[in-house]
Amino acid sequence: RFYDEGGAGIQDLVEWLDGHKGGSAFEVAAGAYARVICHPQLFIEGNHRTACLIASLLLGAAGHPAFVQTQDNIARILDVSNRIETHDKRSLFHGYRMSALVTELTAIFAEGAQTPIHLVKGPIPLAGQ
Repeated sequence: RFYDEGGAGIQDLVEWLDGHKGGSAFEVAAGAYARVICHPQLFIEGNHRTACLIASLLLGAAGHPAFVQTQDNIARILDVSNRIETHDKRSLFHGYRMSALVTELTAIFAEGAQTPIHLVKGPIPLAGQ
């Protein structure tokens, strides 16, 4: 199914990415994220994690920070993601309906790139230490 489902497998994602090379990194990352999690999904399980990894890869390749879910953006991400999941990418109206959701997600990704995220080197201290 991963390869063979017409308009829904990995080939669909690769072709979509190939057709959107000229877009901003945030738009491409948001669009790819949406392609992975909308119906039918690529995998039986792990679509959101995979979508986050793909979005982070695309953002990183363009020199932007990885996509990170934080306490500040998680409610918005889940809201948009839940609405994206209800769309069927094989539908005639998919592109029209999806564009507003991808625009919302693009804004979330772009805002995340402006928010400084600090990484801790070495072991992460536990509470109370």
